[in-house]
Amino acid sequence: MEAFTLEIDTVGHALEGYANGFIQININGSAAPYEYKWELNRELISTDQNPTDLNSGDYFVTITDRNGCTQSFGPITVDAIVSVQDFAIERDIELYPNPSSGMFRIRLNSPLKSEGKYLIFDVKGNKVLQGNFDSYSNNQIDLNEAASGVYLVKIETAGQILFKKLMLIK
Repeated sequence: MEAFTLEIDTVGHALEGYANGFIQININGSAAPYEYKWELNRELISTDQNPTDLNSGDYFVTITDRNGCTQSFGPITVDAIVSVQDFAIERDIELYPNPSSGMFRIRLNSPLKSEGKYLIFDVKGNKVLQGNFDSYSNNQIDLNEAASGVYLVKIETAGQILFKKLMLIK
């Protein structure tokens, strides 16, 4: 039996008091498909490969491959973000409409002129789209070719990184 390894791709940290963190992983080796059991404080939180809507804390994942081989990994820490500046960026950037039917915008509500880039991931952690935006444009983004579901939008601007959840309903 071939052992498998876990590669942590991205950990999105949670704003204190909000369940908006996430973990994205990749599995190497062994026999797919895999089953996932994510736990926080020994309580089952998710069975997704890449759990979303996480509070801060230390997460553990148990992965079982198609042959029944099981391995556990962790802790994988989702930190709490508590600074005033971190809360300001959360408030100053908006995705609308959200939920969306395919077209949406990134709106910068800050009076400061800014630019940045975005990356959009599906719930499996696959990059769906990426691009740039600025506070001077309407920043319309087209996801009409994407399937209905939950997407994670990574926004980088003014030296900050923010993750927002986008619901696509067709």
